[in-house]
Amino acid sequence: MLREILALGPATAVPELLKITGTTLENYQAGKLADTEWLDTYYFQHALYLLHELQAPEAFDVYHRVLRLDSSSTEFWFGDDLFEEVPTMLAHATQTRLPELLALFEDKELILQHRLVVSSAIARLAKEQSELWPAISALLQRYLRHIITHADQAKQLFPADVGIYSYGLEDYLGLLLADVQDAGLRELEPEIRELHRLGFVDEGVSGGENDIDFNKVSPLPPFPGIFVRYQELRDDSDSYSPFHPDAAGIAQRRAQ
Repeated sequence: MLREILALGPATAVPELLKITGTTLENYQAGKLADTEWLDTYYFQHALYLLHELQAPEAFDVYHRVLRLDSSSTEFWFGDDLFEEVPTMLAHATQTRLPELLALFEDKELILQHRLVVSSAIARLAKEQSELWPAISALLQRYLRHIITHADQAKQLFPADVGIYSYGLEDYLGLLLADVQDAGLRELEPEIRELHRLGFVDEGVSGGENDIDFNKVSPLPPFPGIFVRYQELRDDSDSYSPFHPDAAGIAQRRAQ
């Protein structure tokens, strides 16, 4: 079935897949999607992955919509994959839409947790496409300088999240600066050091000022094609994922 859908091509398949993601999200936000209706959530996940396989830039619009929701919503849709997989998927969806990704990072509607998902996607793009460095570096430098300039108001400008994980300013900056270092953006070192001096960085997350290191760039995990992804799940009998070949059976068992 996957091959049949992909064979339709983007012009035919993408509008239909967007109808699935759009309708499912509307039902979720309206409270019409019960936790036991696992098959409905599976359709959403399958459609999103197919959008990626079709190289549809519209996949970004789906993430944009979900990331502007609260933490319980992203927990519902992505679970542990929010940080393990979504940044990679988001970077893939925005290869030609960098300005919109950077704008999403600064979107005040995003909770801190979801801004970190975006910053991880930005870091991946910086490592994948060196020609994007100037735009990415300029935005992050301006962003960090804004925090430094308004240090006395920083906690008001970045209120702690309310919800499952409750990220605060120090947690947020610790993880954000770890992304900056992982991307190798060493031109931001002065701003990083100043934020450490201000005491705004959780050193348990990214280490102290003496631990700043732009040379430990982690390898990029490959972007998994849909058939590779499905085969991995087919080989994993313990998989608990909407992409599992026996998703319908899992859904029915969970609903009982």
